[in-house]
Formats: sequence, C-alpha cells, structure tokens
Amino acid sequence: MKSLSIVVLSLAAFTAAAYGDYTLTQEAGGNAWAIIGRDGTFTLDLVLTSDASDAHYASLFTVEFSIPGLIYNGHTWGSPYLTDGQDDWSEPANGDLPVALDADTFVNTPGFDPGTVDVWLENMVPVGGDIDPLDVPFTTGTLVSLSLTVPTDFPTAIMIITAIPDTFDDGWGSINATGATFAFVAEMQGDVDRSGYVDDDDLSLLLASWGQDTDWAHGNLNGDTSVDDDDLSLLLANWNQGTSPPPAALVPEPAMMILLVAGATVLLRRRKA
Repeated sequence: MKSLSIVVLSLAAFTAAAYGDYTLTQEAGGNAWAIIGRDGTFTLDLVLTSDASDAHYASLFTVEFSIPGLIYNGHTWGSPYLTDGQDDWSEPANGDLPVALDADTFVNTPGFDPGTVDVWLENMVPVGGDIDPLDVPFTTGTLVSLSLTVPTDFPTAIMIITAIPDTFDDGWGSINATGATFAFVAEMQGDVDRSGYVDDDDLSLLLASWGQDTDWAHGNLNGDTSVDDDDLSLLLANWNQGTSPPPAALVPEPAMMILLVAGATVLLRRRKA
C-alpha cells in the first residue's frame, strides 16, 4: 500500500534590530494546505506580513529540501523587486530551470552545507535617481512565488522544506522574521480513497458525490466547486494505476467500465434535473 507524501514548509527565525517583526506565511491558491496529484504543478507563495510598518530593500535566504525529487520550474518576485533583473542573484537562475532538486542544484559557498538540497533567493529593489538611500521598498504581500512540480516517481516519504533567512535589510539594519508552516499531500490523481490504486472503489465514491461541492475523499480531484466531468476524466486517465492492484478477476474490463460510468453519469444528471 502506497503511503502519502506530505510536504511542509517552515521558516526559521532570526533576530536583529528592527521596528517590528515580519511573519512569512506560505500559501497555494490562497490556502495553507493543498492536495497535489503526482505530475501536478503548483505555485507556492511566500507572503510577508508585519506587526508594524516594516519595509525592506533587500532579501537574502535559502530554501532547503530534506530530500531530493521535486522539480523546480522557476521563481517570480513581488513588486518592486524585479525578476531576473540585474540585482536578482537567485541560484539557480530562471534561465537554468527547470531542474530536479538535488544536492548539486545550488552552487554552495562557504558557510553552506554542501550536502543540502537547496536554492538561494537574493534580490534588491531598484535604486532610482538621486533618491537616498534607496528607491521604493517592499513592505508586505507576496515576496516571491516558487513554481514546483511533483514528479510521477516522487518518493513516498515526508519532505520538510525550510526557508532560512539571511537578511531582510531596510537600509539601516535587518528586520526580525518568523514563519508559519504549509502542508500539501502529493497523491495519484484518481485515487479517491487513497488506497494507492485507482479502481472501481474510487469511481463509486466519485459518482456518489456527483455535482456536490466537496473534498478529495469524495471525488473532487481538482479542488474546484463541484464533482464533475473534469474529476471523472482525471480518474479515468489513471484507471488501474498504482500499487497493490486487486485480483484481475475483480478489475472490470475497460469497455464495461466506460459503460458503467456513462450509465451512472446519465442517472445522476437525471436525478439532479
């Protein structure tokens, strides 16, 4: 039986002189959690809030992954930072992506553990004209967004992702920062009951919730507002996929399975009408 892969993102705290404290939270689609199917891509937003009127001009931090495997597609900085500008020193750079994250992804420098799986995020807001010391600072909001893909062979293990700040500089010193956690579950699309295999049990659960605004465990595989044809398509695309399949005699033939689905769908639509 296949276990679930859970990814947790956290931010270690650091201390420095500042007017207030930053809090870095993580969101996917505006939520503090997400269910991501294998071979699925998601955007992880690192969002800064403040208990005062904090503002900064430079961000430097690493994001560490406890095990390799995720595909890193790229990063996008929030305004007024410029993505891929002359002061975006993030490694690996967007021009070198996508890459599978491993211990060689980030060119480690003295002070960094060469055995870690990590990426480096560094940027400074643009300097404008004769304004001293710097131009418009970053205050609060989405600091940077990471695009990540869960590969089909992603290991069934708990992964910890930790964003470790080096500096949030306001031009005169560093600002204190702490962080919250983000969790997602990487699952096979269509495995409604999380058994590790997509079969008629999953189909039955999905059809029983047809048209309802519900969760993954009841067939809402894409996380929208209802169980519908899109969820059914995801399930059928992975039919009989996974580990520990049931005995062959219990697996419906594809043609019979399609007829059953079509009949059940028509019945559900009539009932809804």
